[in-house]
Amino acid sequence: MDFDRAMVLPDLWSNDTTGPISRRVLVVAGYAPYGGMTVSLEPLIYIRQPEYWGIQVIGCMPEIGLPVLTPYLVKLDITATRGTLGIEVVGANKTVRIPLRPVPPKAL
Repeated sequence: MDFDRAMVLPDLWSNDTTGPISRRVLVVAGYAPYGGMTVSLEPLIYIRQPEYWGIQVIGCMPEIGLPVLTPYLVKLDITATRGTLGIEVVGANKTVRIPLRPVPPKAL
C-alpha cells in the first residue's frame, strides 16, 4: 500500500508517568485507492533483531469497494519492534528508513 508520510512520535497517550517517555509510535498517512479499504501496519518477523525493523503498510479490500481516494492515518506502538538502528516503513512503491536513538533505561 502506498503512503505519503511516515514519522515516529513519542507516545503521549501512554499511562507511563514514572519517568521520561520511552514508548514511541509510528504514524503513517496517505490515501487509500478505494472507499472502505482497511489500512494497517504489520511488522515483519525476524529471528534476530535487524538494523532496521521492517514494517509493511497493508491495505485490505472489503467485498465491494468504490474507487475513490480516501485519506487514512494509522499508528503502531514500536516499543517491541525496533531494529538496532531504527525502523523501515515498506510501502508498495517506496521504502523509508527512520533512524532512532536508543531509549534510555528507566530508573528503578
